[in-house]
Amino acid sequence: MLLAKRLSPVRRLWQPSLMSNANRKECEVLEDDVAEALIHGRPLPPDLAAARVTGKVLPGESGNWYIDRFTIDEQEAVAQMLRPTYIMTGRFVPPGTYTRLCDRRLGESELGDVVMSDTPDEIRDHAAILNMGHGRVLINGLGLGCVVHGLLSDERRMRVEHIDVVEKDEDVIKLMSPYLDDERVEIHHEDAFTIKWPIGSHWNCVWHDIWPELSDLYVPEITKLKQKYGNRCMWQGAWGERIMRDKSLWRSS
Repeated sequence: MLLAKRLSPVRRLWQPSLMSNANRKECEVLEDDVAEALIHGRPLPPDLAAARVTGKVLPGESGNWYIDRFTIDEQEAVAQMLRPTYIMTGRFVPPGTYTRLCDRRLGESELGDVVMSDTPDEIRDHAAILNMGHGRVLINGLGLGCVVHGLLSDERRMRVEHIDVVEKDEDVIKLMSPYLDDERVEIHHEDAFTIKWPIGSHWNCVWHDIWPELSDLYVPEITKLKQKYGNRCMWQGAWGERIMRDKSLWRSS
């Protein structure tokens, strides 16, 4: 079977643990099932899948920013599984077509680097706000608008009254605002750290997502934002906070 041949390196990774609980024949059957499930990834539940923007947001560009689509095939997905990042974190992109937001000022090539995408792992990173979001919501960082789309989905639209979005880059706003035409959404061209809110401004939930990568160097900024909004909300969280704080603890140990 062609798929099994492509997955043979993955199967070898799993064989030792499987052999301790099953005979060789049973193990081979289980290996095929596990490998096939791995290569296609865990499907997103409907409430999280609604946050994906592929098919909703079209490719485009403005200033240093651009949106495009990319496709991962099975061979590329297998290659990811053989890299240390997957073995250490379990993060990878299953086969499929996705949308990404890139900044040409980042990275080493003229194409820049990815700031956000709607891959399954990245959507799961926002599960907390997608599950908690209700009433009045504040989102610091617009990105691809995945969180906003998820909160406005049919599954959640009755829970959300108003969404304030703070985004400091005008080009990101130009790219994304046409896809957020909802009377409950208000986009503020401001900086999350310096924006001045009217006295009494308060939200049920606040979500911070202004960082281009998962780095412990951003932990102080997470702390600063949480302090700024601590008295203005009932709940708040930040994209990748646990991973970034874990990295910070590892670096200091």
